Amino acid sequence: MVRKTEGCPRLHPKDHFIGRLVAGQLPDGWDATRYRIPEDIIARTNRVSLWALVATAEALNHAGITDPI
Repeated sequence: MVRKTEGCPRLHPKDHFIGRLVAGQLPDGWDATRYRIPEDIIARTNRVSLWALVATAEALNHAGITDPI
C-alpha cells in the first residue's frame, strides 16, 4: 500500500500513441479449403483474414469449445 502525504503531487500519464508493427508469413501451399471454408467466402476474403479465422477456430477447439455460439 502506498501512502501519500497531503499536498504530494500526483502524476497522471498523458494519453499517447504506442505504435506496434507485426509481421509474419503464411506458409506456402496453405489452402483454406482444407478447413471446410466455402469457396464463395474464400473468393471474397484475403488470405490473412482466412488464416486468422482458422487460427481462432483451432484455438477454440483446442480449448474444448466446440460450439461457440
